[in-house]
Amino acid sequence: MWGYGAVIMAVALLVNADASFGQRDAAINFGDLLKLNIVSTSRLLRGYNTEDEERVGVPSSVVEKAKAMVMTTVSAEKLASWLNKGKSIDDVFTRLQLAKARDKLFDNPQFLTWLNYADDLTAKTGREASIIATLTAHYSDDVLAKIIGAAKQVENTQGIATRLEMSQVQGWLAGGKTADEVFTALKLDKAGDDILASPVFDTWKTYLKIFNRENPSSQTSWLASLTAHYGDDALAQIIQTAKKVGATRSEAVALEMAQMQRWSGKLPDEVFTLLKLDKAGDDILSSPQFVSWNTYLKIFNKEHPDKKTSLFATLTAQYGDDGVSRIVEAALKTKSSSAIAKSIQAEQFQRWIVGGKSTNDVFFLLKLNKVGDDILSSPQLDTFTKYMKAFNKENTDNQKTLLATLTTHYGDEGLTRVLDAAKKVEATKSIATNLETAQIQHWLSARKTPDNVFTMLNLDKAGDNLLASPLFTTFTKFTDAYHAENLGTKMTTSWIVGYHYNAFELAKMIIVGEKIPSSVKAAKRMEGVLFKDWMAAPNSPDHAFKALKLNQVGTKKLFKDPMFNYWMKFLDDFNTAFPGKNIERTILATTYKDQDLWKAIEAAKTNTKTKETANKLETEVLKQIIFAKKQPIDVAKVMNVCDVLRLNCLLKGKYKSEIDSLG
Repeated sequence: MWGYGAVIMAVALLVNADASFGQRDAAINFGDLLKLNIVSTSRLLRGYNTEDEERVGVPSSVVEKAKAMVMTTVSAEKLASWLNKGKSIDDVFTRLQLAKARDKLFDNPQFLTWLNYADDLTAKTGREASIIATLTAHYSDDVLAKIIGAAKQVENTQGIATRLEMSQVQGWLAGGKTADEVFTALKLDKAGDDILASPVFDTWKTYLKIFNRENPSSQTSWLASLTAHYGDDALAQIIQTAKKVGATRSEAVALEMAQMQRWSGKLPDEVFTLLKLDKAGDDILSSPQFVSWNTYLKIFNKEHPDKKTSLFATLTAQYGDDGVSRIVEAALKTKSSSAIAKSIQAEQFQRWIVGGKSTNDVFFLLKLNKVGDDILSSPQLDTFTKYMKAFNKENTDNQKTLLATLTTHYGDEGLTRVLDAAKKVEATKSIATNLETAQIQHWLSARKTPDNVFTMLNLDKAGDNLLASPLFTTFTKFTDAYHAENLGTKMTTSWIVGYHYNAFELAKMIIVGEKIPSSVKAAKRMEGVLFKDWMAAPNSPDHAFKALKLNQVGTKKLFKDPMFNYWMKFLDDFNTAFPGKNIERTILATTYKDQDLWKAIEAAKTNTKTKETANKLETEVLKQIIFAKKQPIDVAKVMNVCDVLRLNCLLKGKYKSEIDSLG
């Protein structure tokens, strides 16, 4: 029944409207109309009667005039015409373009026009025009429920929205729909975590209450319906989400208690699986389902002290020691779960210590022996390190170190590789650097020599890749540290390498090392030592030539051999170090025939890849010829030049200074 006060207020509105009606359009503020509740919808308000208005002195003509004021964009004549023709409310709904209004329906002035028309049509025909049927046909149950639910939150539209909601509910009840069927029709099965905050859910709750009252033998509950559609795990998440919101907290708490009651009698392990926490993974402690389970665990332990169990025991049974370690380390990084994570870890450590677990035992329990080279980035290693501290605190006469443990499991060579790889990753760089420093200090304390460490790291078997090996870098650091404590020792890095590898092998590893950015510095350092040795008396370029085994290479392959290019590189350094120094280079003369060598040079000059090297060798050969003071005719034969004058011209043009020096 419309309120008497509202109708009186309507009269006041009409009086004011009459005073200015001729000066403007008959535009009526929709909010005012709704606020005053002057829309005639007798089929929604079963108790409505015009006699009520007469009793307070309001003639029916006033109400009729109020209805007329609603007609803003559709004239009274047009509405009267539709009414006389008996046009259905479906047709008028479409003509008024209300199908497009959707969530703005209650803000549209035409909506009141349509409601008024439906009321008048019912009065004229004697057959009730179902507003809800039309709205549902255009919007569907779920969309309409959302529109109505939103309108209920607005003061100006709350009254009519509530009445429409009741009409919608009565329609479902009359249609024999079950609570679950309405739940699905409203698409609440797809609402997700925010379902309790949904206005549509409020509509469903209203229906559920009425349904249970009208069907006592088929009663159901929120919990049963929500569990049926979402399952225990998803419902637990819905509850925990809703508990964080003030508007839904009380409902969520009540629902949680109902869920706990439903689980009553189940073991914590059973509920753990029911909530799919056995598949939650490392982030389980941050899971909403875990919060629900932990609440149940506390209730269970209180009600069943003889079957009391712990959080740690359940997690260990489901995930094992290594799994719990990962879970704890992940949770320690999150503020909301760090406290419970510390509690679990404390219990884990206590059980290990009481159980007499050594650090080595725990290393295997955490499966760190299977992690491989990425061990320093493993969360289990963090757990192991913390346990080791706890162990050392309880066993002062049996102290353990991380370095010793890792060395035991990886060996010196393997651990050195692990540390080198970890130093390249920002997250593990610090711990790897600290462990490397400790490793070098340990070797020094154990009185290891550079040669001991070189062979211990199997660097004597590294071959061409020695200088690029990460182990070589560690060896170099150790050698430097060793020399700082043992001044005057001859066991330098170069000395050790030279002791284990000959000059030919050294040259090969230098050539390889110069092509790799990380080993260029070491390669140049080694090359400097090698070249210095070759330049020292009684050595000479000939000595280097033989050391590189070039005396075993024929002229046809000479320019293709990388060692020949390396020898030429040394020759450049030699000539720079000893400018103008004439040293007889017998190696070329004794190894190759002059004519064969010259042919090889000429052939190499035609190839862009070997042209530069060929020109350099040509210079060296001519210098040797000049140094040997050979006769022009002999030189002409070597160069395959018939005209001695032309030979003189060639030699004079290219090597004028050398020839002039001969006088």
